[in-house]
Amino acid sequence: MPQRSGRIIWLLVALLALGGGSILIGMHVPSGTTPGTLVATTATPVTSVLLRATSTSTEPPLVLTDTPDSIVVYVVGAVQRPGVYELPAGARVADAVQVAGGLAPDADTESAAVNLALYIADEARVYIPRRGTSGSAVPATNMPEMLPTGAPEQVTLINLNTAGINELQTIPGIGPELAQRIIAYREQKGGFRTLEELLEIRGIGNTTLENLRTHVQIHE
Repeated sequence: MPQRSGRIIWLLVALLALGGGSILIGMHVPSGTTPGTLVATTATPVTSVLLRATSTSTEPPLVLTDTPDSIVVYVVGAVQRPGVYELPAGARVADAVQVAGGLAPDADTESAAVNLALYIADEARVYIPRRGTSGSAVPATNMPEMLPTGAPEQVTLINLNTAGINELQTIPGIGPELAQRIIAYREQKGGFRTLEELLEIRGIGNTTLENLRTHVQIHE
């Protein structure tokens, strides 16, 4: 009879294990506990662990920027080495003049249009006028606040008797070869006295001369 009672007990335990296995989830038997005793434990919620891990992060936020590290400018006029130069972002007109070899002897630094402290934008044309000419050290597109609304764009007149080959090429319609012929004529004749003398240069006709009138001037 005791043997039969023992079988019944083991059968009940087996059925309980099969039908109530889910009850055992989250439970364990600590050391020192009598075998067969079920001890309920509380599992740490996964969400709280994730929140703590997130809240204790000390990494700074990622900041993206598209600010360029350098700019490219075209320096012409009364400088030693006119040309295209790369400068660090935030450069001023004085920096552009320095990288172009400094001011030429006839640079008109007393002109009110020259401000060596101005910041330069990318792709700007920096022009330093010579004495006896007028012009701005930076293009009008860099100083829109200085132009009245509706005012025509100011055109810098280039002196044919002092302009170098690079400066002449800034004139619309003047390429390297034509600029070289203008300089050769100037040296041969000792300078220009009238704009009409340009007609004696191969490659310049009446139409070209009329276009040049709005871009050039003659000073001794």
